[in-house]
Amino acid sequence: MSLLKQSASVFLTRISMLVLGIVSSIVVNRLLGPTYRGMLEILSTLPFLIVNLGSFGIGNANLYFTGKKTYPIEKIVSNSLSVVLILSGMLLAVAFAIVLIFRQSLFQSIPPLYIVIAFSIIPMLLLEKNVQYTLLGKQDIYRRNFLILLQGLTNFFGIMCLVWLFDLGIVGVLIASLLSYLIASTMNLQSLANLASLSLSFDYKMTLRFIQFGLIPFLALAIMNLNYRLDVFLIKYFLTDAELGYYGVGVSLSEKIWMIPQSIGLVLFSVVSNSTEKKANLVTPQVCRIVLFLSAAAGLILYFFIPILLPLMYGKAYNPAIVPFRMILPGIVMMTVYLILYGDLAGRGKNWYGLMVSGSGLILNIAMNLALIPLMGIKGAALSSTISYSSSAILIAVIFSRKYSIPLTSLLVITSSDVRIIRDRMVHGTRKNA
Repeated sequence: MSLLKQSASVFLTRISMLVLGIVSSIVVNRLLGPTYRGMLEILSTLPFLIVNLGSFGIGNANLYFTGKKTYPIEKIVSNSLSVVLILSGMLLAVAFAIVLIFRQSLFQSIPPLYIVIAFSIIPMLLLEKNVQYTLLGKQDIYRRNFLILLQGLTNFFGIMCLVWLFDLGIVGVLIASLLSYLIASTMNLQSLANLASLSLSFDYKMTLRFIQFGLIPFLALAIMNLNYRLDVFLIKYFLTDAELGYYGVGVSLSEKIWMIPQSIGLVLFSVVSNSTEKKANLVTPQVCRIVLFLSAAAGLILYFFIPILLPLMYGKAYNPAIVPFRMILPGIVMMTVYLILYGDLAGRGKNWYGLMVSGSGLILNIAMNLALIPLMGIKGAALSSTISYSSSAILIAVIFSRKYSIPLTSLLVITSSDVRIIRDRMVHGTRKNA
């Protein structure tokens, strides 16, 4: 399957999830209001962040060793399930320890029931991550997309029933998420059962090799995720739940732009890892500058229409999100460069560069947030993210340019031939759908 077809498959799945997510968010944000939206932001962020920081790169190793057939698939599946169980217990303990330590600062306004329900999805998130990477290793992208879409659909219908019809508020949102992951976990286990018989067999040496293989890309992605979400906790610490609600809405909308590079970057990792350096040096720069152009165009449209779009979707109560949305938008657009080039470097086995860039971006983001949030509120958080994201994008572009002797303009500046490719694809797609 070509890069274009694989990317299109992932992209269409993301588009479907985007539509479901937007409709769900309209219902949730309108019914909850900014204060409860702020509570929901931290309750939904922490489990995902803990899983991303505590998975130790096992998923990446599953992808690689499954694809290379280094181990029998039965052994990979049984060991993966064992690791999921072990890590689930460890990460749940870490999650509740965080709540106890920061009870008076971050979680004082959040009832314990909300926290328990939110943290219940941690084992299922771990399972989902491992299954998805195993399916990618088997090049079963369609099955992976189906599972993602299934979780999104069940969560959507759960929100429609529990929040819209029965007016259960934030509890309804959390229960809908929990039920959707329970259903998705059942299907994830079924997907594994189609690959091998399900059993538990922990292999210490195999697990250690998996961790050693996936450690650097894991650290790079973990730091990148921390960079994306650290501002949520700092805003919660310095400001109010309502202000966190405004910020969460603005950031959530702006990050939809990342659908394009994330869809292509995921497949680019696989393509580059199986390509010659010469071919990768031709493909990646073109992909990078086209994606940057498309993302910038989307960002420009959103910048001018957000004063109309945001109150229309969520109500005038969320108007304070407009300014931080506009302030973070340039950083969101620039970050597309990082996402594409990181996918290429990871495919070449150059994960150290991603780790270095992610680490420097995180340090800069922390310093900027600590300085600007007390002074500027959520506008300071948005400005910090834009500076951090843009710096990371420029740094990785310079590294890539020097490493492979590719001019920066080839990575960042759209060409007339690129415009023709975009135009031809749009015309071809229009004719095909006519």
